[in-house]
Amino acid sequence: MLSAGRAGLDFQVRFLFDRKVSQRNRLATFNPFTLVARAIGTARSAPDIVIVSLWRSCIAGVLVKLLRPRTRLVVLIHNSVDAHFADWLFTRIGIALATAVWADSEASVRLRFKRRIRAPLTIIPFLTRHIAPAFEPTADARAQARFIFWGRLAAQKNLWHALRLFKRIHGAHPEAQFTVIGPDAGELDGLVAWCKTQGLGEAVCFTGAKPMKEIRQLAAGHSFYLQTSDYEGMAMSVVEAMQLGLVPVVTPVGEIASYCIDGANAILVRNDDEAVSSVEELLADRQRWQAMRKSAMQAWSARPLYRDAVLNACTRLLGPALEKGDREVVIYWLMFILPAIAALAAGKGYKRNREGLARMTPAFLFTGLSLVILIGLRHQVGGDWFNYLRHLDAGRDEALGSLLLKSDPGYRFLNWVAVQLDLGIYSVNVIGALIFTAGLLSFCRVLPRPWLALTASIPYLVIVVAMGYTRQGIALGLAMLGLMALERGSVQRFSGWILAGTLFHRSALLLLPIAALASTKRRILAALWIGVIGLVGYLALLEPDVENLYRNYIEREYQSQGALIRLGMNAIAAVLFLLFRKKFALSEESTALWRWISMIALALFVAYFAFRAVPRRWTAWVFTSFLYSFWSFPICHRLRRTLGQGP
Repeated sequence: MLSAGRAGLDFQVRFLFDRKVSQRNRLATFNPFTLVARAIGTARSAPDIVIVSLWRSCIAGVLVKLLRPRTRLVVLIHNSVDAHFADWLFTRIGIALATAVWADSEASVRLRFKRRIRAPLTIIPFLTRHIAPAFEPTADARAQARFIFWGRLAAQKNLWHALRLFKRIHGAHPEAQFTVIGPDAGELDGLVAWCKTQGLGEAVCFTGAKPMKEIRQLAAGHSFYLQTSDYEGMAMSVVEAMQLGLVPVVTPVGEIASYCIDGANAILVRNDDEAVSSVEELLADRQRWQAMRKSAMQAWSARPLYRDAVLNACTRLLGPALEKGDREVVIYWLMFILPAIAALAAGKGYKRNREGLARMTPAFLFTGLSLVILIGLRHQVGGDWFNYLRHLDAGRDEALGSLLLKSDPGYRFLNWVAVQLDLGIYSVNVIGALIFTAGLLSFCRVLPRPWLALTASIPYLVIVVAMGYTRQGIALGLAMLGLMALERGSVQRFSGWILAGTLFHRSALLLLPIAALASTKRRILAALWIGVIGLVGYLALLEPDVENLYRNYIEREYQSQGALIRLGMNAIAAVLFLLFRKKFALSEESTALWRWISMIALALFVAYFAFRAVPRRWTAWVFTSFLYSFWSFPICHRLRRTLGQGP
């Protein structure tokens, strides 16, 4: 539990059970009378925060919360599965009463809980210290076929898979060694027996459990960390290995997939043949192995420590931090309120140029510049913030030609330029914000009420997409420019904008077929044009990652919190357009375009219930139908009159 002084945040930490007692006699923590007595004593001490983790501590935490409701209860999640029924039950009771939930990773929460947790969720990285590299290779040093693993020898770790991979490498490199460190959790005898039958008795060494100091010494003689777990949370052993200077060869499970970038700082085992081939390439390429090793170490050099993350999270739970948080939230409210006021003041009085676009007034331009500044200069905002920092590091360590051959080459090129000019991540974000805002403002200017459309775009397109997902924000800005071109009948310019967007986020390519579907003239020619462009774009930009996309979004049934709400909003807008499209007074080309986008929005809404596999970023591509239908809606006056709310 934590207590903080009222004049400041002078934290005092007390333990429900003394650490020495718990280590010497674990049975004391199972005694229900002792547990209740400690909970009552804790409540009497009036703690500000009580942090609980395992199921027995959850019982005590719930009792403290019931006895002293003002205490802030925090449940810390660091296992991706429930150990047994008691763990399942009391952990969920604790979460139901919790003020906040902390977790070592989003993966632990996603795998363990099927339903969304109502309490605010904070990710607390279990990085207790920054570890210095175990060794510094000379400039001409090469990778050795020496692999190491440390952790529990449990079924979850699937060391059988790791050994099968090692056997293939050992066949080509008889000098290969695999050191396995950790206590037995039921797998050791079987693993040892298998190694003997496969002729790996001398090549694989099982050392038993060892302290971190000895692990560090052993790691100095190895080049790779090999782990093929079936499921993980944060996977701290992988984090430790990366800091020590080992190149991880790991399965992309749990949070590993978020900080291990295949080919940049790790080898991800999605396919055994490809993984073995990648290891062979590093064994033969000295410079690439050293670059990947350096990138692995840099991935964690600037990460916050567990201690700092916990203190920051506690600070946010207490009064002074809440006041600060309220001040920060004001910025987001102003982003919404100011355009809303402008929309009310403007009414229907929008002057337009010869092309039918609303004029770029100083106020509209100022709002756009403000969005560029707020989006571009944000700091640690968005779930992918640290992923983008790793993209920047990759631009520092790899050649431009190598980067452009990977996915999202446009974004990688921006990072490479930023690194060459030493401008940092903020320059990349500002450029991305500029492209997104240009597309958004241009799209809004087409609509009858630009200020109203801009206001509606703030909560999701601006705050969620542009500030949370830079690459898709850029692609979305370019896509909106493409939709404007298509509405004017230019399939070629639409294709150009969409292909440009695909350079930043490959999912933009999914919009290309709309041009063929929406064509009202020369449909065969348009379909052929889109077919050729789409095929070229698919083979060049999307095809290499189709398997990964299918695995992440379909097989794993990946979806985001709030997806149903956004899909529902799009569906309502789509229905209104389809029912009243004749009232919009649009050209034949525009009507066809928005009819198909509305139908796609409805299809995604139905797909959510049929497959439970609609990724959060797909919803952004059809959110334009929400803006177009609601803020172009010409029958609002008629509806008000029908409902008796006005003349």
